[in-house]
Amino acid sequence: MLVDPLAALFRPELEGQPPLRLEVTRVEVELLPPLARIAITRMFINYGDEAVEALLTLPPAGPGEIVHGLVVTINGIAYRATAQARGRAARAHDAAVILGGLAIVQERLTGDVRLISISGIAPKATVEVCIESLLPLERAADDQATLAVALSASPQQINHRLPDSDHLIVTPLAHPATLTVTTGGLPVTLGGGAGLVPDRSTPVDCAGPVILSIAASDSGRLDRSAYRPGEPDGWEATVEAPLESMAGGLEPVGVSGERAAGTGDWIAGRAILGGRAIRVTAPSPMAQDTEAPANTRAMSAFAAAHLIDAANPVVPAALRRAANILDADTSLAFVGPDGEATGEMPTMRKVALPGVATAVACPSYAVPPDVEVQADETSRPNLTEKIDQTTPGSAAPTRYDGQKLGAELLGWTPAGLLVLWLLGATVWVPFPMRAVTVGLLASLALNAYLHRPRAEGPDQIVARRRSPLLLTLAVPLIASWAGGPLGLLPDDIGATATRWAILFQGACFAASALAPLVLLVFMRGARRFTLEVGAIAFVLTFLAVSTGYITLSPGD
Repeated sequence: MLVDPLAALFRPELEGQPPLRLEVTRVEVELLPPLARIAITRMFINYGDEAVEALLTLPPAGPGEIVHGLVVTINGIAYRATAQARGRAARAHDAAVILGGLAIVQERLTGDVRLISISGIAPKATVEVCIESLLPLERAADDQATLAVALSASPQQINHRLPDSDHLIVTPLAHPATLTVTTGGLPVTLGGGAGLVPDRSTPVDCAGPVILSIAASDSGRLDRSAYRPGEPDGWEATVEAPLESMAGGLEPVGVSGERAAGTGDWIAGRAILGGRAIRVTAPSPMAQDTEAPANTRAMSAFAAAHLIDAANPVVPAALRRAANILDADTSLAFVGPDGEATGEMPTMRKVALPGVATAVACPSYAVPPDVEVQADETSRPNLTEKIDQTTPGSAAPTRYDGQKLGAELLGWTPAGLLVLWLLGATVWVPFPMRAVTVGLLASLALNAYLHRPRAEGPDQIVARRRSPLLLTLAVPLIASWAGGPLGLLPDDIGATATRWAILFQGACFAASALAPLVLLVFMRGARRFTLEVGAIAFVLTFLAVSTGYITLSPGD
Protein backbone atom coordinates (compact mmCIF):
# COMPACT_ATOMS: atom_id res chain seq x y z
CA MET A 1 0.00 0.00 0.00
CA LEU A 2 3.04 2.28 -0.03
CA VAL A 3 3.60 4.89 -2.72
CA ASP A 4 7.38 4.55 -2.41
CA PRO A 5 8.84 1.11 -1.59
CA LEU A 6 11.69 2.78 0.33
CA ALA A 7 9.18 4.42 2.69
CA ALA A 8 9.00 1.18 4.67
CA LEU A 9 12.60 1.82 5.77
CA PHE A 10 11.68 5.16 7.31
CA ARG A 11 7.97 4.95 8.21
CA PRO A 12 7.01 1.32 8.85
CA GLU A 13 3.82 2.44 10.59
CA LEU A 14 2.36 3.24 7.16
CA GLU A 15 2.04 -0.43 6.26
CA GLY A 16 -1.26 -2.27 6.72
CA GLN A 17 -3.51 0.79 6.91
CA PRO A 18 -7.13 -0.12 6.04
CA PRO A 19 -8.45 1.55 2.89
CA LEU A 20 -11.05 4.29 2.81
CA ARG A 21 -14.41 3.41 1.28
CA LEU A 22 -16.68 5.42 -0.96
CA GLU A 23 -19.91 6.84 0.46
CA VAL A 24 -21.62 8.13 -2.71
CA THR A 25 -20.96 8.11 -6.47
CA ARG A 26 -22.70 10.52 -8.85
CA VAL A 27 -22.50 10.17 -12.63
CA GLU A 28 -23.55 13.06 -14.86
CA VAL A 29 -23.74 12.61 -18.64
CA GLU A 30 -24.48 15.24 -21.28
CA LEU A 31 -25.04 13.86 -24.76
CA LEU A 32 -23.35 15.84 -27.52
CA PRO A 33 -23.35 13.33 -30.40
CA PRO A 34 -21.01 11.97 -31.53
CA LEU A 35 -19.47 12.65 -28.08
CA ALA A 36 -20.64 12.70 -24.48
CA ARG A 37 -19.46 14.83 -21.59
CA ILE A 38 -18.93 12.79 -18.43
CA ALA A 39 -18.54 14.01 -14.85
CA ILE A 40 -18.06 11.32 -12.19
CA THR A 41 -18.02 12.46 -8.56
CA ARG A 42 -16.88 10.06 -5.82
CA MET A 43 -17.23 11.01 -2.17
CA PHE A 44 -15.48 9.55 0.87
CA ILE A 45 -14.84 10.59 4.48
CA ASN A 46 -11.70 10.44 6.59
CA TYR A 47 -13.19 8.82 9.68
CA GLY A 48 -9.79 8.57 11.36
CA ASP A 49 -8.17 10.85 13.92
CA GLU A 50 -5.15 11.84 11.83
CA ALA A 51 -4.49 13.59 8.55
CA VAL A 52 -4.22 11.26 5.57
CA GLU A 53 -3.06 11.18 1.98
CA ALA A 54 -5.75 9.36 -0.01
CA LEU A 55 -4.64 7.34 -3.05
CA LEU A 56 -7.30 6.40 -5.59
CA THR A 57 -6.56 4.12 -8.56
CA LEU A 58 -9.21 4.38 -11.26
CA PRO A 59 -9.80 2.51 -14.53
CA PRO A 60 -10.69 4.58 -17.59
CA ALA A 61 -14.40 5.34 -17.86
CA GLY A 62 -14.30 3.94 -21.40
CA PRO A 63 -12.11 3.54 -24.48
CA GLY A 64 -10.99 6.79 -26.01
CA GLU A 65 -11.65 8.78 -22.83
CA ILE A 66 -10.08 12.25 -22.67
CA VAL A 67 -9.75 13.57 -19.12
CA HIS A 68 -9.71 17.37 -19.03
CA GLY A 69 -10.74 18.26 -15.48
CA LEU A 70 -10.21 17.32 -11.84
CA VAL A 71 -12.00 19.15 -9.02
CA VAL A 72 -11.48 18.05 -5.41
CA THR A 73 -13.86 19.51 -2.82
CA ILE A 74 -12.80 19.20 0.82
CA ASN A 75 -15.36 20.28 3.42
CA GLY A 76 -17.15 22.42 0.85
CA ILE A 77 -14.04 24.17 -0.55
CA ALA A 78 -13.32 23.30 -4.19
CA TYR A 79 -9.79 22.98 -5.58
CA ARG A 80 -9.36 22.68 -9.36
CA ALA A 81 -6.25 20.91 -10.63
CA THR A 82 -4.52 22.27 -13.71
CA ALA A 83 -2.33 20.61 -16.32
CA GLN A 84 1.38 20.77 -15.52
CA ALA A 85 4.49 18.99 -16.70
CA ARG A 86 4.49 15.64 -14.91
CA GLY A 87 7.97 15.95 -13.44
CA ARG A 88 7.36 19.43 -12.05
CA ALA A 89 3.96 18.45 -10.70
CA ALA A 90 5.41 15.38 -8.96
CA ARG A 91 8.19 17.40 -7.32
CA ALA A 92 5.79 20.09 -6.08
CA HIS A 93 3.36 17.45 -4.83
CA ASP A 94 6.05 15.47 -2.96
CA ALA A 95 7.45 18.62 -1.35
CA ALA A 96 3.98 19.64 -0.14
CA VAL A 97 3.27 16.13 1.22
CA ILE A 98 6.49 16.11 3.24
CA LEU A 99 5.51 19.43 4.84
CA GLY A 100 1.96 18.21 5.52
CA GLY A 101 0.32 20.63 3.11
CA LEU A 102 -2.58 20.30 0.68
CA ALA A 103 -1.46 18.58 -2.52
CA ILE A 104 -3.52 17.04 -5.35
CA VAL A 105 -2.14 15.24 -8.39
CA GLN A 106 -3.63 12.93 -11.03
CA GLU A 107 -1.26 10.85 -13.15
CA ARG A 108 -1.88 8.48 -16.04
CA LEU A 109 -0.46 5.01 -15.53
CA THR A 110 -0.27 1.98 -17.82
CA GLY A 111 -3.26 1.42 -20.09
CA ASP A 112 -4.93 4.76 -19.27
CA VAL A 113 -5.32 3.72 -15.62
CA ARG A 114 -5.15 6.81 -13.42
CA LEU A 115 -3.75 7.40 -9.95
CA ILE A 116 -5.06 10.32 -7.88
CA SER A 117 -3.28 11.44 -4.72
CA ILE A 118 -4.95 13.89 -2.31
CA SER A 119 -2.82 14.92 0.64
CA GLY A 120 -3.66 17.13 3.61
CA ILE A 121 -7.10 15.61 4.35
CA ALA A 122 -7.91 16.52 7.94
CA PRO A 123 -9.65 14.14 10.38
CA LYS A 124 -13.44 13.82 9.79
CA ALA A 125 -13.12 15.74 6.49
CA THR A 126 -15.52 14.99 3.63
CA VAL A 127 -13.85 14.75 0.22
CA GLU A 128 -15.49 14.80 -3.21
CA VAL A 129 -13.42 13.92 -6.27
CA CYS A 130 -14.94 15.01 -9.59
CA ILE A 131 -13.34 13.89 -12.86
CA GLU A 132 -14.48 15.58 -16.07
CA SER A 133 -13.91 13.83 -19.37
CA LEU A 134 -15.18 13.19 -22.89
CA LEU A 135 -16.15 9.81 -24.34
CA PRO A 136 -17.05 8.99 -27.96
CA LEU A 137 -20.35 7.26 -28.58
CA GLU A 138 -20.25 3.75 -30.03
CA ARG A 139 -22.40 3.67 -33.16
CA ALA A 140 -24.55 0.56 -33.51
CA ALA A 141 -26.23 2.00 -36.63
CA ASP A 142 -26.82 5.36 -38.29
CA ASP A 143 -29.73 6.05 -35.94
CA GLN A 144 -28.50 4.18 -32.83
CA ALA A 145 -25.59 4.57 -30.43
CA THR A 146 -24.47 3.25 -27.06
CA LEU A 147 -22.40 4.68 -24.24
CA ALA A 148 -20.79 2.52 -21.53
CA VAL A 149 -19.31 4.26 -18.47
CA ALA A 150 -17.19 2.04 -16.22
CA LEU A 151 -17.29 2.82 -12.51
CA SER A 152 -15.02 0.00 -11.36
CA ALA A 153 -12.88 -2.82 -12.75
CA SER A 154 -11.51 -6.21 -11.86
CA PRO A 155 -8.17 -6.04 -10.05
CA GLN A 156 -7.05 -9.13 -11.98
CA GLN A 157 -7.35 -7.14 -15.22
CA ILE A 158 -5.39 -4.11 -14.01
CA ASN A 159 -3.03 -4.93 -11.14
CA HIS A 160 -0.73 -7.25 -13.08
CA ARG A 161 0.47 -4.19 -15.02
CA LEU A 162 1.01 -1.98 -11.97
CA PRO A 163 3.47 -1.93 -9.07
CA ASP A 164 2.02 -2.96 -5.71
CA SER A 165 1.83 0.63 -4.49
CA ASP A 166 -0.50 1.60 -7.37
CA HIS A 167 -2.84 -1.41 -7.20
CA LEU A 168 -6.58 -1.02 -7.68
CA ILE A 169 -8.33 -1.86 -4.40
CA VAL A 170 -11.94 -3.11 -4.30
CA THR A 171 -14.43 -3.91 -1.55
CA PRO A 172 -17.65 -5.97 -1.54
CA LEU A 173 -19.41 -3.11 0.27
CA ALA A 174 -21.95 -1.20 -1.82
CA HIS A 175 -22.90 2.46 -1.65
CA PRO A 176 -25.57 4.72 -3.22
CA ALA A 177 -24.89 5.73 -6.82
CA THR A 178 -26.97 7.89 -9.16
CA LEU A 179 -27.04 8.80 -12.84
CA THR A 180 -28.23 12.07 -14.34
CA VAL A 181 -28.42 12.41 -18.13
CA THR A 182 -28.90 15.56 -20.18
CA THR A 183 -30.33 14.00 -23.33
CA GLY A 184 -30.65 16.98 -25.65
CA GLY A 185 -34.07 15.69 -26.71
CA LEU A 186 -32.82 12.22 -27.71
CA PRO A 187 -34.60 9.06 -26.49
CA VAL A 188 -32.30 7.32 -23.99
CA THR A 189 -32.75 4.06 -22.08
CA LEU A 190 -30.65 2.62 -19.27
CA GLY A 191 -29.45 -0.93 -19.91
CA GLY A 192 -32.13 -1.52 -22.53
CA GLY A 193 -34.90 -0.95 -19.97
CA ALA A 194 -37.27 1.93 -19.40
CA GLY A 195 -36.53 5.35 -20.81
CA LEU A 196 -34.67 7.89 -18.69
CA VAL A 197 -36.21 11.17 -17.63
CA PRO A 198 -33.84 13.96 -18.66
CA ASP A 199 -31.98 15.80 -15.87
CA ARG A 200 -33.39 13.56 -13.14
CA SER A 201 -31.29 11.41 -10.78
CA THR A 202 -31.74 7.67 -11.30
CA PRO A 203 -30.23 5.01 -9.02
CA VAL A 204 -27.66 2.73 -10.66
CA ASP A 205 -25.34 -0.07 -9.62
CA CYS A 206 -22.38 1.51 -7.85
CA ALA A 207 -19.99 -0.96 -9.54
CA GLY A 208 -21.22 -0.29 -13.08
CA PRO A 209 -20.84 -0.26 -15.94
CA VAL A 210 -23.57 2.24 -16.74
CA ILE A 211 -24.81 1.41 -20.26
CA LEU A 212 -26.98 3.87 -22.18
CA SER A 213 -28.82 3.12 -25.41
CA ILE A 214 -29.39 6.24 -27.52
CA ALA A 215 -31.68 6.61 -30.50
CA ALA A 216 -32.09 9.41 -33.00
CA SER A 217 -35.23 11.49 -32.63
CA ASP A 218 -37.46 12.58 -35.49
CA SER A 219 -35.91 16.04 -35.45
CA GLY A 220 -32.37 15.11 -34.50
CA ARG A 221 -29.45 13.02 -35.67
CA LEU A 222 -26.54 11.28 -33.98
CA ASP A 223 -23.80 12.47 -36.29
CA ARG A 224 -23.63 16.17 -35.53
CA SER A 225 -23.82 18.56 -32.60
CA ALA A 226 -23.03 22.23 -32.61
CA TYR A 227 -22.90 25.31 -30.41
CA ARG A 228 -22.92 28.71 -32.12
CA PRO A 229 -21.03 27.43 -35.19
CA GLY A 230 -19.25 30.23 -36.99
CA GLU A 231 -19.06 32.38 -33.86
CA PRO A 232 -15.75 33.09 -32.10
CA ASP A 233 -16.63 30.73 -29.26
CA GLY A 234 -18.60 28.22 -31.32
CA TRP A 235 -17.81 24.59 -31.95
CA GLU A 236 -19.21 21.60 -33.71
CA ALA A 237 -18.60 17.85 -33.79
CA THR A 238 -19.47 15.56 -36.66
CA VAL A 239 -19.16 11.94 -37.75
CA GLU A 240 -17.94 11.45 -41.27
CA ALA A 241 -16.16 8.90 -43.45
CA PRO A 242 -12.37 8.90 -43.03
CA LEU A 243 -10.68 11.27 -45.44
CA GLU A 244 -7.29 10.96 -47.07
CA SER A 245 -6.25 14.48 -46.13
CA MET A 246 -7.79 17.45 -44.41
CA ALA A 247 -4.90 19.83 -45.01
CA GLY A 248 -5.93 23.22 -46.24
CA GLY A 249 -9.34 24.81 -46.03
CA LEU A 250 -10.20 23.47 -42.58
CA GLU A 251 -13.52 25.24 -42.42
CA PRO A 252 -16.07 24.25 -39.76
CA VAL A 253 -18.21 21.51 -41.30
CA GLY A 254 -21.75 22.58 -42.06
CA VAL A 255 -21.02 26.32 -41.87
CA SER A 256 -21.50 28.17 -45.13
CA GLY A 257 -19.67 31.35 -46.04
CA GLU A 258 -16.60 32.80 -44.41
CA ARG A 259 -15.69 32.36 -40.79
CA ALA A 260 -16.98 35.04 -38.49
CA ALA A 261 -14.58 37.73 -37.35
CA GLY A 262 -12.27 36.57 -34.61
CA THR A 263 -12.52 32.86 -35.39
CA GLY A 264 -8.95 32.64 -36.63
CA ASP A 265 -7.85 31.11 -33.31
CA TRP A 266 -9.47 27.72 -33.79
CA ILE A 267 -8.31 24.13 -33.97
CA ALA A 268 -9.55 20.99 -35.69
CA GLY A 269 -9.17 17.44 -34.45
CA ARG A 270 -10.15 14.06 -35.84
CA ALA A 271 -10.17 10.57 -34.30
CA ILE A 272 -10.89 7.36 -36.19
CA LEU A 273 -13.14 5.19 -34.05
CA GLY A 274 -14.97 2.08 -35.25
CA GLY A 275 -14.40 2.89 -38.90
CA ARG A 276 -15.87 6.35 -38.52
CA ALA A 277 -14.10 9.67 -38.22
CA ILE A 278 -15.18 11.94 -35.38
CA ARG A 279 -14.17 15.47 -36.29
CA VAL A 280 -14.31 18.47 -33.99
CA THR A 281 -13.75 22.13 -34.82
CA ALA A 282 -13.42 24.36 -31.76
CA PRO A 283 -11.77 27.57 -30.56
CA SER A 284 -8.21 27.17 -29.43
CA PRO A 285 -7.95 26.90 -25.62
CA MET A 286 -4.77 29.01 -25.82
CA ALA A 287 -6.89 32.00 -26.83
CA GLN A 288 -10.10 31.02 -25.09
CA ASP A 289 -11.86 33.18 -22.53
CA THR A 290 -11.92 31.55 -19.10
CA GLU A 291 -15.64 32.33 -18.92
CA ALA A 292 -16.40 30.24 -22.00
CA PRO A 293 -19.14 27.61 -21.58
CA ALA A 294 -18.07 24.23 -20.25
CA ASN A 295 -19.12 22.57 -23.51
CA THR A 296 -16.76 24.81 -25.45
CA ARG A 297 -13.86 23.95 -23.14
CA ALA A 298 -14.66 20.24 -23.42
CA MET A 299 -14.80 20.34 -27.21
CA SER A 300 -11.53 22.26 -27.29
CA ALA A 301 -9.99 19.52 -25.15
CA PHE A 302 -11.07 16.83 -27.62
CA ALA A 303 -9.83 18.79 -30.62
CA ALA A 304 -6.50 19.48 -28.90
CA ALA A 305 -6.06 15.80 -28.03
CA HIS A 306 -6.55 14.78 -31.68
CA LEU A 307 -5.04 17.88 -33.23
CA ILE A 308 -4.91 18.06 -37.04
CA ASP A 309 -4.20 21.69 -37.72
CA ALA A 310 -4.71 25.17 -36.35
CA ALA A 311 -5.21 28.58 -37.85
CA ASN A 312 -2.03 29.72 -36.06
CA PRO A 313 1.03 27.45 -35.67
CA VAL A 314 1.14 25.98 -32.18
CA VAL A 315 3.10 23.34 -30.35
CA PRO A 316 0.73 20.37 -29.83
CA ALA A 317 2.04 19.70 -26.30
CA ALA A 318 1.44 23.32 -25.30
CA LEU A 319 -2.02 23.23 -26.84
CA ARG A 320 -2.98 20.07 -24.93
CA ARG A 321 -1.69 21.58 -21.71
CA ALA A 322 -3.75 24.71 -22.33
CA ALA A 323 -6.78 22.44 -22.83
CA ASN A 324 -6.03 20.89 -19.41
CA ILE A 325 -5.70 17.37 -20.87
CA LEU A 326 -4.27 14.52 -18.83
CA ASP A 327 -1.80 12.61 -21.00
CA ALA A 328 1.48 10.71 -20.80
CA ASP A 329 3.51 13.92 -20.35
CA THR A 330 1.11 15.94 -18.21
CA SER A 331 -0.42 15.61 -14.75
CA LEU A 332 -3.37 17.50 -13.30
CA ALA A 333 -2.13 19.04 -10.07
CA PHE A 334 -2.92 21.56 -7.35
CA VAL A 335 -0.65 22.54 -4.45
CA GLY A 336 -1.98 24.69 -1.61
CA PRO A 337 -0.19 27.69 -0.10
CA ASP A 338 2.88 26.97 2.01
CA GLY A 339 1.26 28.64 4.98
CA GLU A 340 -1.35 25.87 5.22
CA ALA A 341 1.25 23.17 5.88
CA THR A 342 1.08 21.41 9.25
CA GLY A 343 4.66 20.15 9.29
CA GLU A 344 3.52 16.53 9.75
CA MET A 345 3.61 14.00 6.91
CA PRO A 346 0.15 12.40 6.50
CA THR A 347 -0.60 8.70 6.67
CA MET A 348 -1.10 7.07 3.27
CA ARG A 349 -4.47 5.39 2.70
CA LYS A 350 -5.88 3.71 -0.39
CA VAL A 351 -9.50 4.32 -1.47
CA ALA A 352 -11.49 1.16 -2.30
CA LEU A 353 -13.81 0.98 -5.30
CA PRO A 354 -16.81 -1.38 -5.29
CA GLY A 355 -16.11 -4.81 -6.73
CA VAL A 356 -17.22 -5.50 -10.27
CA ALA A 357 -19.75 -8.06 -9.00
CA THR A 358 -21.07 -6.58 -5.79
CA ALA A 359 -22.54 -9.07 -3.35
CA VAL A 360 -25.03 -6.52 -2.03
CA ALA A 361 -27.23 -4.57 -4.41
CA CYS A 362 -27.10 -0.81 -4.28
CA PRO A 363 -30.00 0.88 -2.49
CA SER A 364 -33.04 1.49 -4.70
CA TYR A 365 -33.39 5.11 -3.75
CA ALA A 366 -31.93 8.13 -5.46
CA VAL A 367 -29.48 10.41 -3.71
CA PRO A 368 -29.89 14.07 -4.70
CA PRO A 369 -26.84 15.65 -6.39
CA ASP A 370 -26.30 17.92 -3.38
CA VAL A 371 -26.36 15.03 -0.89
CA GLU A 372 -24.49 15.65 2.32
CA VAL A 373 -23.32 12.71 4.42
CA GLN A 374 -22.49 13.46 8.01
CA ALA A 375 -19.50 11.80 9.63
CA ASP A 376 -21.47 10.48 12.56
CA GLU A 377 -20.85 7.34 14.59
CA THR A 378 -23.86 5.49 13.15
CA SER A 379 -22.38 5.46 9.63
CA ARG A 380 -18.80 4.96 10.75
CA PRO A 381 -17.33 1.83 9.12
CA ASN A 382 -15.30 -0.80 10.89
CA LEU A 383 -11.76 0.34 10.11
CA THR A 384 -10.31 -2.98 11.25
CA GLU A 385 -12.37 -4.98 8.76
CA LYS A 386 -10.27 -6.73 6.14
CA ILE A 387 -11.09 -5.52 2.62
CA ASP A 388 -11.33 -8.19 -0.06
CA GLN A 389 -8.95 -7.28 -2.89
CA THR A 390 -10.40 -9.79 -5.32
CA THR A 391 -13.55 -9.60 -7.35
CA PRO A 392 -16.39 -10.69 -5.05
CA GLY A 393 -18.23 -13.79 -6.18
CA SER A 394 -15.31 -15.16 -8.19
CA ALA A 395 -12.74 -17.79 -7.38
CA ALA A 396 -9.57 -16.63 -5.69
CA PRO A 397 -6.74 -16.15 -8.18
CA THR A 398 -4.06 -18.82 -8.29
CA ARG A 399 -1.10 -17.77 -6.22
CA TYR A 400 1.45 -18.86 -8.80
CA ASP A 401 0.98 -19.61 -12.47
CA GLY A 402 3.68 -20.94 -14.75
CA GLN A 403 4.64 -17.59 -16.25
CA LYS A 404 4.78 -15.84 -12.89
CA LEU A 405 6.71 -18.68 -11.29
CA GLY A 406 9.24 -18.64 -14.12
CA ALA A 407 9.66 -14.88 -13.78
CA GLU A 408 10.20 -15.17 -10.03
CA LEU A 409 12.75 -17.97 -10.45
CA LEU A 410 14.58 -15.89 -13.03
CA GLY A 411 14.51 -12.93 -10.68
CA TRP A 412 16.10 -14.95 -7.86
CA THR A 413 18.75 -16.56 -10.07
CA PRO A 414 21.18 -13.59 -9.93
CA ALA A 415 20.88 -13.48 -6.14
CA GLY A 416 21.85 -17.16 -5.84
CA LEU A 417 24.70 -16.83 -8.31
CA LEU A 418 25.92 -13.69 -6.54
CA VAL A 419 26.18 -15.62 -3.26
CA LEU A 420 28.17 -18.38 -5.00
CA TRP A 421 30.33 -15.79 -6.70
CA LEU A 422 31.13 -13.99 -3.44
CA LEU A 423 31.96 -17.27 -1.71
CA GLY A 424 34.23 -18.29 -4.54
CA ALA A 425 35.80 -14.84 -4.88
CA THR A 426 36.79 -14.88 -1.22
CA VAL A 427 38.15 -18.45 -1.59
CA TRP A 428 35.76 -19.76 1.08
CA VAL A 429 34.40 -22.41 -1.29
CA PRO A 430 36.26 -23.74 -4.38
CA PHE A 431 33.70 -22.92 -7.09
CA PRO A 432 34.55 -22.79 -10.81
CA MET A 433 34.70 -18.99 -10.81
CA ARG A 434 34.83 -18.53 -14.56
CA ALA A 435 31.54 -20.37 -15.13
CA VAL A 436 29.84 -18.72 -12.12
CA THR A 437 30.95 -15.25 -13.25
CA VAL A 438 29.67 -15.78 -16.80
CA GLY A 439 26.36 -17.13 -15.50
CA LEU A 440 25.99 -14.24 -13.04
CA LEU A 441 26.63 -11.58 -15.68
CA ALA A 442 24.28 -13.29 -18.14
CA SER A 443 21.42 -13.58 -15.63
CA LEU A 444 21.89 -9.97 -14.50
CA ALA A 445 21.85 -8.75 -18.10
CA LEU A 446 18.68 -10.74 -18.87
CA ASN A 447 16.89 -9.43 -15.77
CA ALA A 448 18.01 -5.88 -16.53
CA TYR A 449 16.54 -6.21 -20.03
CA LEU A 450 13.24 -7.54 -18.67
CA HIS A 451 12.98 -4.76 -16.07
CA ARG A 452 14.15 -1.90 -18.27
CA PRO A 453 11.96 1.22 -17.97
CA ARG A 454 9.34 1.43 -20.69
CA ALA A 455 7.15 4.36 -21.73
CA GLU A 456 4.02 2.89 -20.08
CA GLY A 457 3.71 4.67 -16.75
CA PRO A 458 4.67 8.15 -15.51
CA ASP A 459 7.41 6.86 -13.21
CA GLN A 460 8.97 4.72 -15.90
CA ILE A 461 8.89 7.54 -18.45
CA VAL A 462 10.73 9.73 -15.95
CA ALA A 463 13.18 6.88 -15.36
CA ARG A 464 13.83 6.63 -19.10
CA ARG A 465 14.64 10.32 -19.23
CA ARG A 466 17.01 9.92 -16.29
CA SER A 467 18.63 6.78 -17.71
CA PRO A 468 21.79 8.70 -18.74
CA LEU A 469 22.53 8.90 -15.00
CA LEU A 470 23.26 5.16 -15.12
CA LEU A 471 26.41 5.93 -17.11
CA THR A 472 27.96 7.00 -13.81
CA LEU A 473 27.93 3.32 -12.77
CA ALA A 474 30.72 2.73 -15.28
CA VAL A 475 32.95 5.46 -13.84
CA PRO A 476 34.51 3.27 -11.06
CA LEU A 477 35.18 0.51 -13.61
CA ILE A 478 36.84 2.89 -16.08
CA ALA A 479 38.80 4.60 -13.30
CA SER A 480 40.01 1.24 -11.91
CA TRP A 481 41.21 0.14 -15.35
CA ALA A 482 42.75 3.48 -16.34
CA GLY A 483 44.44 3.99 -12.95
CA GLY A 484 45.76 0.42 -12.72
CA PRO A 485 48.69 -1.46 -14.15
CA LEU A 486 46.68 -2.48 -17.22
CA GLY A 487 45.90 1.15 -18.01
CA LEU A 488 47.85 4.36 -17.72
CA LEU A 489 49.90 3.41 -14.65
CA PRO A 490 53.57 2.90 -15.57
CA ASP A 491 55.29 -0.37 -14.69
CA ASP A 492 58.25 1.07 -12.79
CA ILE A 493 56.64 2.96 -9.89
CA GLY A 494 58.04 3.17 -6.40
CA ALA A 495 56.75 1.61 -3.21
CA THR A 496 54.92 4.78 -2.13
CA ALA A 497 53.13 5.10 -5.45
CA THR A 498 52.24 1.42 -5.32
CA ARG A 499 50.54 1.86 -1.95
CA TRP A 500 48.57 4.84 -3.26
CA ALA A 501 47.60 2.84 -6.36
CA ILE A 502 46.29 0.01 -4.18
CA LEU A 503 44.26 2.48 -2.11
CA PHE A 504 42.89 3.97 -5.33
CA GLN A 505 41.76 0.52 -6.47
CA GLY A 506 39.99 0.01 -3.15
CA ALA A 507 38.24 3.38 -3.51
CA CYS A 508 37.02 2.38 -6.99
CA PHE A 509 35.65 -0.87 -5.60
CA ALA A 510 33.80 0.95 -2.78
CA ALA A 511 32.40 3.50 -5.24
CA SER A 512 31.05 0.73 -7.49
CA ALA A 513 29.14 -0.68 -4.50
CA LEU A 514 27.72 2.67 -3.33
CA ALA A 515 26.85 4.22 -6.71
CA PRO A 516 23.70 2.09 -7.36
CA LEU A 517 22.35 2.84 -3.88
CA VAL A 518 22.77 6.58 -4.45
CA LEU A 519 21.01 6.40 -7.84
CA LEU A 520 17.99 4.67 -6.26
CA VAL A 521 16.90 8.09 -4.98
CA PHE A 522 16.65 9.46 -8.53
CA MET A 523 15.47 6.39 -10.45
CA ARG A 524 11.90 6.09 -9.19
CA GLY A 525 10.11 3.60 -11.40
CA ALA A 526 13.31 1.76 -12.39
CA ARG A 527 14.98 0.96 -9.09
CA ARG A 528 15.24 -2.77 -9.75
CA PHE A 529 16.74 -2.05 -13.17
CA THR A 530 19.25 0.29 -11.50
CA LEU A 531 20.29 -2.38 -8.99
CA GLU A 532 20.74 -4.97 -11.73
CA VAL A 533 22.86 -2.68 -13.90
CA GLY A 534 24.78 -1.64 -10.79
CA ALA A 535 25.45 -5.29 -9.96
CA ILE A 536 26.91 -5.85 -13.43
CA ALA A 537 29.19 -2.84 -13.00
CA PHE A 538 30.12 -4.06 -9.50
CA VAL A 539 31.19 -7.51 -10.74
CA LEU A 540 33.22 -6.06 -13.62
CA THR A 541 34.84 -3.53 -11.29
CA PHE A 542 35.72 -6.31 -8.88
CA LEU A 543 37.49 -8.16 -11.67
CA ALA A 544 39.42 -5.04 -12.67
CA VAL A 545 40.31 -4.23 -9.05
CA SER A 546 41.38 -7.82 -8.37
CA THR A 547 43.65 -7.73 -11.38
CA GLY A 548 45.16 -4.49 -10.16
CA TYR A 549 45.72 -5.86 -6.64
CA ILE A 550 47.43 -9.00 -7.94
CA THR A 551 49.64 -7.05 -10.32
CA LEU A 552 50.59 -4.39 -7.79
CA SER A 553 51.22 -6.89 -4.98
CA PRO A 554 53.03 -9.82 -6.63
CA GLY A 555 54.72 -10.89 -3.42
CA ASP A 556 51.54 -11.14 -1.28
